[in-house]
Amino acid sequence: MDARSSLDAAAKMLRFVHRVEMASDERPVKWLFEGAESGSLVIDAVPDGSAERSVEAVIDGLIEADRREGVPKAWRERKLVEDAYALAKSLISDDFSGARFTWIVDGVKIKEAAITGRVRDHLEALVDVKQVSIGSVVGQLGTASLHKKLSATLWTDLGDTPVKLRFDKTLVDSIRKSLGRRVEAHGRVTRNWLDLPVEIKVGELTPLPELEELPGLNYYHGRYPDFTGGADPIELVRRMRDAS
Repeated sequence: MDARSSLDAAAKMLRFVHRVEMASDERPVKWLFEGAESGSLVIDAVPDGSAERSVEAVIDGLIEADRREGVPKAWRERKLVEDAYALAKSLISDDFSGARFTWIVDGVKIKEAAITGRVRDHLEALVDVKQVSIGSVVGQLGTASLHKKLSATLWTDLGDTPVKLRFDKTLVDSIRKSLGRRVEAHGRVTRNWLDLPVEIKVGELTPLPELEELPGLNYYHGRYPDFTGGADPIELVRRMRDAS
């Protein structure tokens, strides 16, 4: 393991600590490298403020993730589980055999936890939960591959997240004509454990107006545009109250 890879691994671990801080009530702090040892890389990182709750949440979450599948109680937000899985996946590879968080105060070890293959596998089983249903998703059609493997990317209106589109050759012309445009993709929608769409097997593609082309509120008059007789809402309510 070279020095750059080792420091990159340490930076990933501290970024996860920062995400836990952001999800808690604790004010994020800066972490400073105080020292490093060679061999199996050991890096001492010191916060410039209070970080006890965040560090404890990181370690408690890893301990629970090592014991069982499921969302660790110490991680309030589901997004943290995805972040933890991404961290574990990157640290359990041909280049890395894992990592260990150790909480030390005044030279005394308070608590520690390891990022192991079991942690990665337990989190993967949780994150990989998928739901498939018939439905549709609206967004802007981005890049597309229209040759051997037919696929495209849809950037959703809600959340602006990428969704992979798969389709057969009968939709190639429709996809080509709709590149860069808003569309509604109908078909088999696969959603992740956060209920966000991640892939659609498209059966039909409907072009839609761009957001700026949609009519404004002044366009809508309601079913009975003359219901108030020209009176504003306040005057109308006053008349109705006086008549009762």
